[in-house]
Amino acid sequence: VYNVPATTGTQLEVYYDAKGESTVQSPIPDLSPNTNTGAVVGHSPTLDETDGIDSFKFNGSSQYITSTHGLSVPGQPVHSQCVWFKITGDTSDYQYISIIGTSNPTNQAGLVLLNDGTTLLGNYYGGERVITTITQNVWYHAVLVYTGTTTDAAKYYINGVEVITTGLSGAAPITPTITGTTLKLGANTAGGQELNGSIANFRLYSKALNADQVKE
Repeated sequence: VYNVPATTGTQLEVYYDAKGESTVQSPIPDLSPNTNTGAVVGHSPTLDETDGIDSFKFNGSSQYITSTHGLSVPGQPVHSQCVWFKITGDTSDYQYISIIGTSNPTNQAGLVLLNDGTTLLGNYYGGERVITTITQNVWYHAVLVYTGTTTDAAKYYINGVEVITTGLSGAAPITPTITGTTLKLGANTAGGQELNGSIANFRLYSKALNADQVKE
């Protein structure tokens, strides 16, 4: 049984969790040592306890969380995005799970679902890496690790196991230059292409997690 990851002394920059909540707070508190709270006014998700898991539930059309990520930009900041997610249904469009940066194609990094509703992509603007095929209404743990190098820009883990990605439409893996401080959960950086599903736990680290840390 792996340890629950600590919230202090671990370079944890942002941490949102619905566990133990009775309502969606506004703003959503950052459970890391920082104050990167999540704004939800006018686009608030709801709480869900399906499967006994407390989560933020997004309707696929008008709900998301917006915040700032706290990483040093512009540049190629080493970081890790960790999230538990479940896709509820299609929206006939891309569905963003988590994203940092701007809308410029190579100035962001994140996790997004293709418009087929089952193909999980890593940073689809800046490299379009196919991570895996997911099943709707099933919980997954996904981790995106950016090493900040040009030879091995990113690693992806699904349910604690590193996966080998492939390029979408021949796109090559790249290391994006992150600009802007925007962090979005459940939508793209402009507040569109919303998630039809749930997020139970989101953590952003300013370091590259190793395999054992991912399993925690």
